[in-house]
Amino acid sequence: MTQLVIRRAVEWLGKAGSYRVLVDDTEIGTITQGEEVTFVVEPGRRKVHFAVGKCSSQPVELSVVDGKKELIECGPNYRPTFEIVYRTLLRDKYIWARRIVTGSMHN
Repeated sequence: MTQLVIRRAVEWLGKAGSYRVLVDDTEIGTITQGEEVTFVVEPGRRKVHFAVGKCSSQPVELSVVDGKKELIECGPNYRPTFEIVYRTLLRDKYIWARRIVTGSMHN
């Protein structure tokens, strides 16, 4: 089994809402602003993304190795002046998500 660590940025946008955490299009939990949560996932090719309402992030694709921790950070991608654009035309870019590579994440 592998640990998937999700860290959500602290920003003044979207403070009240939680993001749904999806692995291979299956919801495995939620995360709120400033929170760090850990999930156990099976090794193999995985697609991780986040959603809130009808909006989401682009998927982060991972090749998960047994016994290795993976770290992904996320946060709001929009700005107040462009929020309507993100909610209508750019729904799949409403949240940013990126894999963080670090040498200290091994068990």
